[in-house]
Amino acid sequence: ILTGPNNYEIWKVRISAKLHVEKVFGVVSGTDIKPAPSTLITSSDIREWQEHDEKAHGIIQIRISDSLLMKTRNEPSSKELFDALVKFHETPN
Repeated sequence: ILTGPNNYEIWKVRISAKLHVEKVFGVVSGTDIKPAPSTLITSSDIREWQEHDEKAHGIIQIRISDSLLMKTRNEPSSKELFDALVKFHETPN
């Protein structure tokens, strides 16, 4: 469980591993972007991406403290949630 700066680095390694194992890391990292509706994209493609995003979002949410959950509860996607957590815990050099 991510509680703050003291365990952020190890949490980031572990959450990344879990997201890879569950095959949803791409939606969090931004490499698997939400498909835009088009003639080449089916509704099942969009639904599959949404399911991956929801799964990743849930995995992250259950592995952060209550206070962090409340701070990030309005982040609509797993990528935005993860990015918000990174912003809270990583300081620019």
